[in-house]
Amino acid sequence: HLCEKVCPVNTGSTSDGASEHYAVYCKTALIRKKSSSGGIFPLMAKTIIDEGGAVFGAAFDSEFVVKHICINKHEGIAKLRGSKYVQRDMDDSISQVKSLLKEGKKVLFSGCPCQVNGLLNAIDKNLSKNLITIDFVCHGVPSPKIFKSY
Repeated sequence: HLCEKVCPVNTGSTSDGASEHYAVYCKTALIRKKSSSGGIFPLMAKTIIDEGGAVFGAAFDSEFVVKHICINKHEGIAKLRGSKYVQRDMDDSISQVKSLLKEGKKVLFSGCPCQVNGLLNAIDKNLSKNLITIDFVCHGVPSPKIFKSY
């Protein structure tokens, strides 16, 4: 129940008092059609990778289990595209993000609001200058067991 403990809806706040929020979409219809939530994610991911950074997001593994993974090549962007409304294995994503930020790398982290809030609570404020987070309006996520049975 760690997500519930840091969920912005449950706690009534964000961890960092974020000063900027944006609602955006990609102007290219083909990218929007292949994406969800306006198609901005692949554009942002490409930019971060072009700048030598890393991108974290949800991807299906070979057994159709959703996991949070890190990519640093354009070829990996397609795996992270599209909404995956199911609880996921974060594995060591937060420690990876911290490590990359300590190296001075740019990081784009996409996830549910509770995951983003959990990440922001886990890192030192001085590391967040190279961190960009993307979350979405969450309506709750089912357990992997329910998702698998579906």
